[in-house]
Amino acid sequence: PLPTHFPDEWLVKNTAPTETAAANHLSDAAAEAERKSILATYEEKRLKNYEDGNRELERRRQLLREQEEREQKEREERERKREYELQKQKDEQDRKKQMEIEKQLEKQRQIEQQKEEERKKLYEQREAARKEMERKSRLEWERQRMQELSAQKSRLLEQINDFKSRGKAFELELESMDDTMQTSQVKISQIETAIHTIDVSIAEIQRNIMSERSLFDNAEQQ
Repeated sequence: PLPTHFPDEWLVKNTAPTETAAANHLSDAAAEAERKSILATYEEKRLKNYEDGNRELERRRQLLREQEEREQKEREERERKREYELQKQKDEQDRKKQMEIEKQLEKQRQIEQQKEEERKKLYEQREAARKEMERKSRLEWERQRMQELSAQKSRLLEQINDFKSRGKAFELELESMDDTMQTSQVKISQIETAIHTIDVSIAEIQRNIMSERSLFDNAEQQ
């Protein structure tokens, strides 16, 4: 730190040669007056030097304070910039991290969506294959059933023709075979009823086949 005042010895040392030279040429009274004048001058100089020293000391203190304030502001500014850059880097890292997370989530979502579409497509294919198999099985069953009914109808028609032939033969012997003729007529009536039932069933099967084919054709066109 700077001194608060200058020592008196420093002022005395600088003014002593003047006092010595004056004392050799003046009388005691003059020397006394000169001494007082010198002391007064010395005191004035001492006060002036003291004030100048204080002013210089205050000036230097002020400069030191200003320098310290500037340095403090510079340190604060550097610290602020450093913190700003650190925060900026952190924000950028957080932003990139968030973008990467969102990118991964979007990628995962697309993968899940693709898997779901594949599962849906596979299910639709299996369902279409199942329905097609059921349709073919139903058509095959109806075809076989119609063949069975047609064969049954043919057998019944043969029986009718046989009974009719027998009826004609029985007519020649009507008197002796009246009971037999009546029995034949009853059987013929029963067979005709059975044939009618078969015809109704065949017609129903044919309508079902036509309806099934129409639905299948419409589905293929779509």
